[in-house]
Amino acid sequence: MAFVSDQSHDSLLRARNTVFAFDPRSVGMMPTERFPWVWAVVMDVAEESGTSTLIVMADGTANLVSTSEGDVVGRGADPEVANSAAALFDEVHKYLGTFPALVDTALPAPGAAKLTVLGWHDHRGAVAEHRQIATSQHPLSAVFLAADAVVVNLRSLPS
Repeated sequence: MAFVSDQSHDSLLRARNTVFAFDPRSVGMMPTERFPWVWAVVMDVAEESGTSTLIVMADGTANLVSTSEGDVVGRGADPEVANSAAALFDEVHKYLGTFPALVDTALPAPGAAKLTVLGWHDHRGAVAEHRQIATSQHPLSAVFLAADAVVVNLRSLPS
């Protein structure tokens, strides 16, 4: 098992807890015509070597926190990140009825990914094994892959 520092793990948990407790209306966020149901999407990807958490807001801002790499990447103004974030929200709204009600906010087990959809009226979530997503065997594979596109765009940005 790879070394995961307490500091990077704490940063990941702090970022997750902040978004789960956040009231978007407190900063003036409101439902929009394009995204009327959801204000944030969180994707946790767990591997034996650590966990990465992607947090994407409806305004196009995105943050990626990784325990295995100990990094925090956040960009809101980059057009590629904003475009992939909008595409993710389009997919979430398309499949919203497929997401079950959120049971808990626990991290997924290694080898799995978890999508948490933070809506204006409720929260929903789904867990899938990596192989299910890669082979499109999960009903929400398209949403997981859209979230992965945001990760790819964040990681491709210059430091």
